[in-house]
Amino acid sequence: MISVIGVGTAGINVAEKFAGYPQYNIYKVGDVKGENKNEYQWRPDNMEPEFIEENTPDLKQFFSEVDNDIYFIIAGDSLLANATLALLEQVKDHKISVFFLHPEVKLLTAKKKLQNRAIFNVLQEYTRSGLFVSLNVINNYNFESILGSIPIKNYWDNINSTIVSSIHMMNVFRFSKPMLGKLHESQSISRIRTFGIVAMKDFEEKLFFELDNVREKRYYIGINEETLESDEGLYTKILTNISNKSEDGEIDVSYAIYPTKYDYDLAYCEHSTHFIQT
Repeated sequence: MISVIGVGTAGINVAEKFAGYPQYNIYKVGDVKGENKNEYQWRPDNMEPEFIEENTPDLKQFFSEVDNDIYFIIAGDSLLANATLALLEQVKDHKISVFFLHPEVKLLTAKKKLQNRAIFNVLQEYTRSGLFVSLNVINNYNFESILGSIPIKNYWDNINSTIVSSIHMMNVFRFSKPMLGKLHESQSISRIRTFGIVAMKDFEEKLFFELDNVREKRYYIGINEETLESDEGLYTKILTNISNKSEDGEIDVSYAIYPTKYDYDLAYCEHSTHFIQT
């Protein structure tokens, strides 16, 4: 099991989507009713970042039953993001993967821009030092390039569902035995990551964030069982396209192919680096 901790409104909204899968336990911190043991109501009456950080509640009892593996989800422009390090300190003995929802900086106030930059930079440094398993960066505003045109009604609901289904499917593949290929172990220093959806037709990648100086790429490829039996040129096509992703060998590229019972083929990519992002 994996415990998913959503902090702030955006973090909670993404975390709630994990509830659709039995492999996750959901914890919410922020503007919630607090009616069950996995919800902690925190509505600060002071909006100053320093106040939030200095008055972060003691949640050790609230987090006492979290799983060893934790997904911590926070948006860079969230008021409660100022408590990120104070909250993470309370679960520091666990294996933490941080999911950072990167806002549209152009639309932020000057104060929010400073907040987002400061938190993003600190999380990257802490991740590079090995305190977190990974920092997964998600561009929280450019999803029409991935999903196509999205109607305003249920806009964020569709986006959050896509984020979570992608994370979940990569987990499913990661813990399954591939039919062909093998994913390389990521270098211990390459902990800053993003992921995306890959079109099987031409292997075009639609990333949730554009990382600079990518050093590693992994491809999780799910193929319908009937297609695996009938498409004789498929493996060559996959190998050719994967090879082209290495940029003449500069990037460590690996892949794994998994049989599925879906009526369609699907693929995801994961990019990693150790370089600080701006």
